[in-house]
Amino acid sequence: RRVQTVRWGAMHLLQEVLKQRKRRFRIEQWLLLMTRIAIPIILALCLARPVMSALNQIPGFGKTSAALVLDDSFSMRTPIANGTAASQTRQDVQRMMDNLPKGSDAQVILAGGRPRPLLEHATSQLDMISKRMSEVPSLSGPINPNDLFQTAGAVLKDAANAAREIVVISDFQESDWKSIAEGAAVPALESLLKQ
Repeated sequence: RRVQTVRWGAMHLLQEVLKQRKRRFRIEQWLLLMTRIAIPIILALCLARPVMSALNQIPGFGKTSAALVLDDSFSMRTPIANGTAASQTRQDVQRMMDNLPKGSDAQVILAGGRPRPLLEHATSQLDMISKRMSEVPSLSGPINPNDLFQTAGAVLKDAANAAREIVVISDFQESDWKSIAEGAAVPALESLLKQ
């Protein structure tokens, strides 16, 4: 038998309704697909949150609490090509302050003679450190490594950030650092390593 298509007046209305339903069905299917794709992505991001926050604790990834130990003993006043070693180290400190991640806090410890913090407390206003360093005169005296690391540990003990760094800027004169080079015990350094 042959199928004979008979066109009648209301057929075009039914075809229009079918097209609209098909379009709506396609849109609904796309929305459902997007929702199904979004659910695992959101779930993965929620599960990755602790990992992402832990990455911020790794030095270089997030906020850091830094103790910059600056040697200001007699030997740092030795003239070099661009002034003195002390002036060069102060520029290095400024460069380090500029490179710390946003929100980090820092404290400078002047190590010549008896080690002493530059500021009363560590600060996140890093430009204040360079201003204060220009006001403080260079003192003298040999470095005592144990006292130096003890002071650095005390500064970092109550630091705001979990990532903590100690940076020692010195000319490393043999008379100051000989005991460490020879392997002498430095109790303050050992307690820092345990932390």
